Amino acid sequence: MASAIRHPTSAIGIALALAGLALCAAANGQGYPARPVRFLVPNPPGGGTDLVARIVSQKVSERWGTNLLVDNRAGAGGILAVEVAAKGTADG
Repeated sequence: MASAIRHPTSAIGIALALAGLALCAAANGQGYPARPVRFLVPNPPGGGTDLVARIVSQKVSERWGTNLLVDNRAGAGGILAVEVAAKGTADG
């Protein structure tokens, strides 16, 4: 009768995958988000993108049970919003 696992590297890969799944389940138990979330929009307020961002933020806010703050950072082709995101706190 042939073995289901033919190479030892397959067994190691399966073991690592199962360990990764176990770690993901433990990380899922954290209470995210613990504080208001800032939703960066790289367009000026009043435009179509801003309106969609506000509608989405309202629905997500209701679902998560926390506030989503829409922060419009228009200019430089979106680079200003990217810089704010890059320099923000690394909180997940």
